[in-house]
Amino acid sequence: SLPVYSGGLGVLAGDLLKAASDARLPMIGVGPFYHRGYFRQRIDAEGRQEHLEPDVDPRDLPLRRASSAEGSPLEIRVELPGRDVHLAIWVAQVGRVPLLLLDADVEGNEPEDRRVTDELYVAARRTRLTQEVLLGVGAARALDALGIRPAVWHLNEGHSALVVLERARLAGVADPTLDGAARLARAGRDMVMTLHTPVPAGNECYDPAVADELLAPAASAIDLSSDRLHALGKGPEGTNGVFDLTAFGLRQAAAINAVSQLHGRTATATWRSAIGRDVISVTNGVHLATWQAQPMQAALRAAGEAAIGDRELWDAHAEQKRQMIDFLGGRLTRQAIRHGVAPEAVGDLAGALDPHALTMGFARRFATYKRADLILHDMKRLAHLLADPDRPVQLIFAGKAHPADEAGRAVLGHVVDASRRVGLAGRIFFIEDYDLRVARFLVAGVDVWLNTPRRPLEASGTSGMKAALNGVPSVSILDGWWDEAFDGTNGWAVGRPSSEDGGTDEEDAESLYRILETEVVPAFFGRSDVGIPEAWIGRMRGALTTGLARFTADRVLRDYVEDLYRPVAGMDGEVARSA
Repeated sequence: SLPVYSGGLGVLAGDLLKAASDARLPMIGVGPFYHRGYFRQRIDAEGRQEHLEPDVDPRDLPLRRASSAEGSPLEIRVELPGRDVHLAIWVAQVGRVPLLLLDADVEGNEPEDRRVTDELYVAARRTRLTQEVLLGVGAARALDALGIRPAVWHLNEGHSALVVLERARLAGVADPTLDGAARLARAGRDMVMTLHTPVPAGNECYDPAVADELLAPAASAIDLSSDRLHALGKGPEGTNGVFDLTAFGLRQAAAINAVSQLHGRTATATWRSAIGRDVISVTNGVHLATWQAQPMQAALRAAGEAAIGDRELWDAHAEQKRQMIDFLGGRLTRQAIRHGVAPEAVGDLAGALDPHALTMGFARRFATYKRADLILHDMKRLAHLLADPDRPVQLIFAGKAHPADEAGRAVLGHVVDASRRVGLAGRIFFIEDYDLRVARFLVAGVDVWLNTPRRPLEASGTSGMKAALNGVPSVSILDGWWDEAFDGTNGWAVGRPSSEDGGTDEEDAESLYRILETEVVPAFFGRSDVGIPEAWIGRMRGALTTGLARFTADRVLRDYVEDLYRPVAGMDGEVARSA
């Protein structure tokens, strides 16, 4: 109901708030309220992605306004060059955890300022940095206005790094004897920062002149000179001439973590020369109750302390696959009607997905490094794999490309085109307007989760974890979480097993086809005397065990508390346990 995210990072943040609520951990989330959220996707009759922008009214959502001590709606003020911007504070209650959403659409703001928090990942760089100022300075002021004094501040990527400027100002108010450097040091000593991407485009970089102008009010409040600001925002080698928000946050934070073991090594190699220290790893996880489907939950409850039986595991999966096929049949039918498909053909689409086919799912953002079209590398070989009448295989794709990412949109178009080709239509399906509802059906209902990023560019990847919680094994490049999760029993590893760098597209595609042809398909269709694929169920059981043991959000939260929050806050054991 809150479309203020575009991909895994935003969903992960929500999962961690839910986990904090489950654990009764006193946590608060802060972010912007995007009136137009992330775009709704529609594929036109030619296979091109169309972008539909919703206009979300917070009064129509499960939100309330934060109130002042006097009971009036609370607003805060953030200084920008030549003007002030007022922010309303909306509260979403995520179980026991409040999420504060900052909204610039406030009467009295200039018309252009009222629109500044409209869009997630707005293309205009000046507007983007303005959003980062409002988020950073606004988050600190919102919590201060509410009388909340966090023991730890956790920055989710570089977007929120400017919070340190306002916290440094508040430190100076509390102790006027501090100079600018001491204020910054005090602001950062209880700050944790998480890096989520090794991709350069994931770092927020700006023209230094624009940074000087927009950060002038916050910087002058702590006597931070332009030269010192530029030095704090200097990126790693090869990124000269920009103000790097990620670098700025990393230099202030008391603790820094990556989101998988491999990502920790990659991030350390990228940043150590700039920040002078290593990056530790806290591998991501996902919220169990959100992502494990009801049939699987019921089967595991019925098994109790005993291991779930093969038949029970297979039956739970079969029910989830049936539910997915029913849901996707309706989506495919509506897509076809909008594209003007003949009425007699539309009816067939409700049953287009074959419940007996090995069904592979690929669903995520269509960033080019994720290589959604790697499996399309050799179309003849793929067609042969999909068309075997005795061992049918089908592919389901879903995902959005950023409107400004022409290369990502081209990859998406390639996938949509493949789904309409003679010989592949009816075996490859594209489900438009990927969102959390589509994701829940896919991760629970497909037989295999496909993941083919260019190693080592996938920092973590949480979709495969969600599939694992449903007993769905992965066929994946050894990147992100899969590099540490794969053990030979829980899925298949694509590509080079030992190189820090990945293979070429040709090498990885060849590895993928070979694994599918010689291992995955035979295992799925090899049935016992009682009609179940025992070897395949072994892989399902391995995936389920891996997901439950190591890749849930409650484990992530425990790691954060023990390895980051407690040390940074200076808590002793008793205080930490009571918190």
